[in-house]
Amino acid sequence: MIIKVSGVVFDAVVVVDRVISSMGTLNSDPRYEYGKSITGTVQGTDHAIQVITPETLNDRNDGLRRGDVWQVRVTLLNWDSLYNRINARQFDENAV
Repeated sequence: MIIKVSGVVFDAVVVVDRVISSMGTLNSDPRYEYGKSITGTVQGTDHAIQVITPETLNDRNDGLRRGDVWQVRVTLLNWDSLYNRINARQFDENAV
């Protein structure tokens, strides 16, 4: 199902678990190479999610902490079967 909607923009509410730098991870889009990787759960569900964020939004996302409720626009990328979670990318309004 995720593959069918890959690339479509969705509004999501994520309960933040962890925020780390994406630096050094392989990423096909250079705008996201020095961004953040934010993991958590989709609010109201038990679905784990990882959202890769663009470097241009680092200032905004640096303030996120464990337990914060984060409203974000995302595009779905794929299903991570190793961690049983959704992989998504934060929609970058600056790139439109």
